[in-house]
Amino acid sequence: MTHTTRHHRPHRLLAALATALPLALLGASFSAEAGVVISQVYGGGGNTGAVYTHDFVELHNTGSSAVNLAGWSLQYGAGSATGTFSATSNSLALSGSIAPGGYFLVQMAKGTGGTPALPPPAQVGSVALGGCAGKGVLGASGPLLTGACPAPGGTVADLVGYGASNPCFEGTGPAPTTGNAQSVIRDLAGGGCADTGDNTADFSLVSAAPRNSASPAVVCTGAPAPGPAPAPAPAPGTVIGIYDIQGSGSTSPLVGSTVTTEGVVTKTTSTGFYMQSLMGDGNDATSDGILVYTAGAPSVSAGQLVQVTGVVSEFATGGSTVTELTPSASGITVKGSGYTVAPTVLTLPVSGGLERYEGMLVTLNGPLTVNQNYFQARYGQLTLSAGGRLETPTNKYRAGSPEAIALAASNAARRVVLDDGSSVQNVSPTPYAYSNGLPRGGDTVVGSITGVIDYGPSTSATGAPGDYRILPLAPTAVGFSATNPRTTAPEAVGGNVKVASFNVLNFFTTFTNGNTASGLTGQGCSLGGAVSASNCRGADSLTEFSRQRAKIVEAMAAVNPDVMGLMEIQNNGNTAVQNLVDALNAKVGAGTYAAVPDPVTGTGTGVGTGLTTGAVATTTGGGGSQRCASSSASATRSSAICT
Repeated sequence: MTHTTRHHRPHRLLAALATALPLALLGASFSAEAGVVISQVYGGGGNTGAVYTHDFVELHNTGSSAVNLAGWSLQYGAGSATGTFSATSNSLALSGSIAPGGYFLVQMAKGTGGTPALPPPAQVGSVALGGCAGKGVLGASGPLLTGACPAPGGTVADLVGYGASNPCFEGTGPAPTTGNAQSVIRDLAGGGCADTGDNTADFSLVSAAPRNSASPAVVCTGAPAPGPAPAPAPAPGTVIGIYDIQGSGSTSPLVGSTVTTEGVVTKTTSTGFYMQSLMGDGNDATSDGILVYTAGAPSVSAGQLVQVTGVVSEFATGGSTVTELTPSASGITVKGSGYTVAPTVLTLPVSGGLERYEGMLVTLNGPLTVNQNYFQARYGQLTLSAGGRLETPTNKYRAGSPEAIALAASNAARRVVLDDGSSVQNVSPTPYAYSNGLPRGGDTVVGSITGVIDYGPSTSATGAPGDYRILPLAPTAVGFSATNPRTTAPEAVGGNVKVASFNVLNFFTTFTNGNTASGLTGQGCSLGGAVSASNCRGADSLTEFSRQRAKIVEAMAAVNPDVMGLMEIQNNGNTAVQNLVDALNAKVGAGTYAAVPDPVTGTGTGVGTGLTTGAVATTTGGGGSQRCASSSASATRSSAICT
């Protein structure tokens, strides 16, 4: 991954996460041979954007005999250097048993939102798990663990630390950072049987999918696969291959070592460059490319053969890590120019995943389909996939079912993010525009894409999941075909009431500069009992608000609905929605629309998201009938805008 993301995507912590504790689990007393491990952890329950109402911890009995959990416990500590396991409120004594190959679902704390409820749990606790990071142990239920990071062994049967910056983990690094819709799950591709003692290697980030005693059993055979043995550091000055630095695992075997290697520069960024060995080692499991991080613009250019001496590290990003080399000021020597590296041709899904191609120059064959373009303008990202558009697993299958888990794994294997590799936000012109405008979901890439494989966040949210990305050598050369053109009008479906919805994207009449649309100054928005302009989430001035409103009004007038449901509008009584109604009427005709009264008291900076918190209705309807407004927004013979 390119270090442009150090300043590329400022992560905004959702308000609901502010109350969530970091996650950790503690263990119970049992022998390692018993085969019970922590198989999945989810700490986003009930938060904004949550997919379940409760946090959960999932245990898996990998063995062929039932295990009685009496005398075992889960204990929790925050995912930081100071988070300890000493609080009784963060401990849960376990009871019951797990069948051979079975799953034991532990329901934890409930948030204020989220849907649906978890599948029936085997046990219920009240520990509030961290939404992004945490650490936990499965072990003995005797005295509480002490300290911030207990050593494996003894009364500790299994330790899971998750969150990219978590200092407590098993092995070489923590499991990925979780989110309100994502959990970390053990060895998804391998059926959940690997336990190498390395959280980075053993856990993946997936859409949360809890399993319980009703889920199909998975009995693991044989001893857990051992982790890779640490490689000895090469002698100073010895030139080694990039593939030796990368190794065949998810992290470098030479982390912390100073090494010297050579390769051809394939792509430069504003904070470093990628280089690749002229001659690989012929091992498909090891990458021949690597990121060299220089902090500022590099002095090298594509096609140069360079020798680099630097320190090997794993840069944490998007819930995983990327191997990089950080040279000293004199650690880069140009040895020639005019060199080329042939790209490796790939077709998604790639057997074994894209980790083995990290930092390498590749050509991704088509057809590739645009899945979402939400971050195209701001971050220069388009999510692409092979085999058509991706379907959310829970749209098709029950959450936690084997089918849902399998589809999540299939989606991950078919997906890649096209990223411009720039640290500039809202760049102009917007990347990937073509003759038909900007790509829409369902449009397809023309031909193939040649670029460097990278890894990093695929959204802007705190704790956002990471994805493999391709940084094209020539972004302007990436073409698209309008295979999903926008229709000139909605398809006729009959009926006499047109219902539409509109996300007005934080339409706040109270601005972040303390002013309001009505001309007041020194105002603010309420959050957690405190009123401050910084709590407001919409426009920062009247000028920006006017631009936002004008765009919304133009779109609403073009849709010309009978009923319009609004999302993300400020909960300040009828003030925000009435402001929008007035502007809409100025466009389409005085008295055309009217706000349906909001029956719910405003809740500070929250935003309305349903058809029950207010509406706007026109006063005359089709065929000359009266257009009335209902407080429940269930307008009859009416045109309404509901918030």
